Amino acid sequence: MRSGHDARWLSGNGVRVSWLFGLVLVLSAFASPAWPAAEAAPAAAPGIAVVAPVLTPQFRSFSVSDGLPGGVVYAVTQDRQGNMWFGMSGGLVRYDGVDFKTFLHEAGNPDSLAGGNVYTLAVDGRGMLWLGGIDQGLSRYDPASGRFRNWKHDGSRPASLSDDEVWAIASAPDASLWVATDAGLDRMNADRNGFTHVYGKGPGMRDLGAVRAMLVEPDGRMWLGTSTGLYLRQPDGRLAQVPVDPAFAGKLKIWRIDGHGDDVRIAVTGGLLKIGADGVAHPLQIDGLAGQRVMSSVRDAAGRLWVATEKGVYFEKAPGQWRLVGGQPLLQGGLPGSWIWQLCRDREGGLWLAGEDGGVAYLPPGWDHFSRFTHIPDQADSLAGTSAQTIGLGDHGTLWVGGTGWVDRLDPDTGHVDHAVTGLRGAVIDIV
Repeated sequence: MRSGHDARWLSGNGVRVSWLFGLVLVLSAFASPAWPAAEAAPAAAPGIAVVAPVLTPQFRSFSVSDGLPGGVVYAVTQDRQGNMWFGMSGGLVRYDGVDFKTFLHEAGNPDSLAGGNVYTLAVDGRGMLWLGGIDQGLSRYDPASGRFRNWKHDGSRPASLSDDEVWAIASAPDASLWVATDAGLDRMNADRNGFTHVYGKGPGMRDLGAVRAMLVEPDGRMWLGTSTGLYLRQPDGRLAQVPVDPAFAGKLKIWRIDGHGDDVRIAVTGGLLKIGADGVAHPLQIDGLAGQRVMSSVRDAAGRLWVATEKGVYFEKAPGQWRLVGGQPLLQGGLPGSWIWQLCRDREGGLWLAGEDGGVAYLPPGWDHFSRFTHIPDQADSLAGTSAQTIGLGDHGTLWVGGTGWVDRLDPDTGHVDHAVTGLRGAVIDIV
């Protein structure tokens, strides 16, 4: 058989087109993924096997060496100009696709950021960026002027922000701005100088406790995750507590609410809940998820669900089949850290992951068109080495892969590896 470097010969004999990228074996398949794609897949050329590739996400990592002020990233969003924004323990960061710019608090400058711990971000209909965090109150960044405006709690002013610990911010369809704080829920007044306290400890108000998560639907309905439970507020102000399926055995500490319509998902300590047609929050059955802190969730461009946890990110590789991607900071293309605070899909279909211990990770559009096979430490079913020096065709679509001192048999349809030969002296240069 011929060397795996001859891609044209391989494709002409009914096998996927293959390349060697540096130290790993990469296979590409012109096939329909397990989920409906946003765009139709290109038609397969005559003689090319049409098989969906094994899903092996490869991340690009951004850290302090790339311009981030630190490694702890709590929040991520995209503005109307396409810039990515990150809320961090070290301030606010903008990424324009080329460079990172950090915004910090400047003592004596009222037009600067109020504080350094940015936990939540939101962009309103006018393109203004709103942010809040631990003990910093509410801030707004105006991209036209480059200035910040800040709102803080003031005990002598009843219409001030109810608390300086801001957990979530949302802009409603009527352009009103809602702020979830440790003391309740505020709506910013139209003059932008004060707030109406909708829920809290004040006279005549219903106390929901700390409001820690919020999602506003296009029809004006508002989902609220609080320290006393999960609630749904109608546009006319009616409020009802959302029942939780007794099958959920976790602690109802709510971190974020994502999705919309009939796909509203609640990230909680102990799992991920989804609102059913019966109006009840039911736990999603994901192997290994029970007992974990689930931080957020998002669907990618192909409709797959991704779930961020303290131990990595789960994704639905096929309906009902899940895979956990844990932190592998030393592996090229690996997830830089395990604890993921928030997931965000940008307008091009890329996924951004904000991490506690690894900075920012990015998964570009089209990642699912390629499969990457390499040696992964502590995974006995991965390739024996990182340098694939030759490949040859085996039976039933399998590939023989050779490196320095080893030969493996790889099933590219499943990713299964058999270590056929080990302990050879020198490099394998051909397989016949």
